[in-house]
Amino acid sequence: MQKIEDGAILAARHNQNRKASMAYGIIRIQKHNSIGSIRRSGKHKDREQNTPNADPLKTPENITQGAQTSDELVRAIQARVDLATIKAAGDYKPVLAVEYLITASPEFFKESTAKAIDSYFEDAKKWLKAKHGAANVVSITRHNDERSPHLSAFIVPLVERAAGSRRRSVIVGKDENGKPIRESREFAKPAEISLSARHYFGGTKQTLSELQTDFHNKVSSHYNLERGIKGSKARHQTVKSWYAGIEQTAQHVTFKPETVQPQLLEKNFWKGDLVETDEMVARRLTEAVQKAYAPAVEGAKQTVSERRRADEMTKTAKALEKRLNDTEKALKPILELAVLNCDKFIALVKSAAVEVEQIRQERSKSHNKGRSH
Repeated sequence: MQKIEDGAILAARHNQNRKASMAYGIIRIQKHNSIGSIRRSGKHKDREQNTPNADPLKTPENITQGAQTSDELVRAIQARVDLATIKAAGDYKPVLAVEYLITASPEFFKESTAKAIDSYFEDAKKWLKAKHGAANVVSITRHNDERSPHLSAFIVPLVERAAGSRRRSVIVGKDENGKPIRESREFAKPAEISLSARHYFGGTKQTLSELQTDFHNKVSSHYNLERGIKGSKARHQTVKSWYAGIEQTAQHVTFKPETVQPQLLEKNFWKGDLVETDEMVARRLTEAVQKAYAPAVEGAKQTVSERRRADEMTKTAKALEKRLNDTEKALKPILELAVLNCDKFIALVKSAAVEVEQIRQERSKSHNKGRSH
């Protein structure tokens, strides 16, 4: 198995020449528990249907490893699913496949070399295969025809458990009072293969956070990409919602002459018809404009929020770097003494420790004396 860190040297050289702007590694997942859902996503992945956010002139630049079409994807996933020796019972629908989306924020692609981008995606592929087993990664497509290049990968969450044994408490008889007598006995446990998305992704936000941390530590951190803030209350975004976000743009608003006319609210023969007031017309038109441009506004808010967070993290990093430099300057004479004369250095450290203890005791006495008064 190749190590994910193969691209670390290239990444390190690349990072030395990069600007100080903040970029983030992005990883999303979408669970599919039906063949129909898998086929629909496969049609999008392989451009078998209209994809508004994709440039058809660049579609030939997309690269796919494994299943090349939606039909091939369905057959490959079904073949892996059929290997499961433990079948779902009752109405429970297991997760048949998990779709990954792996990319980075736009700054990374703007400031990175083609080699660094290629290396990032190659390391991401190695990470996927190491985590799930190469045979379970049935298709990986690198989309180069969308606004942000990204990987779209489909894996089957098969878990293989080797044969073993387990202990169980069993009733072996009854005592003189008629109470059951139990003993712990060992039973053989055969090898098994099961579908288990929970094994890989769990069912909690904590597990998804661990997934992001693992990807950051083993892949994106080597490319100077930041991890999202741990413990953030922001909801995990699925592949579907991520695509929806980049596909959805501000709609063009057109007002016809009749649109701006007061509309009939209630027809009443006795009291007269009730129609909109000027204020009500203005409110209706304002709401229409706000609804049309809401996606663009939300996108702008997210961009501003990410930039603000990046600025705060940059300030924190600079403050910590200054403290580190100040500490290194202060310790430099002491460290030089430690190298030049070990005995003098040890004596100095012991003397300092005694002095610190004396100061601590004096402060403690002063504090207790102040409390007694």
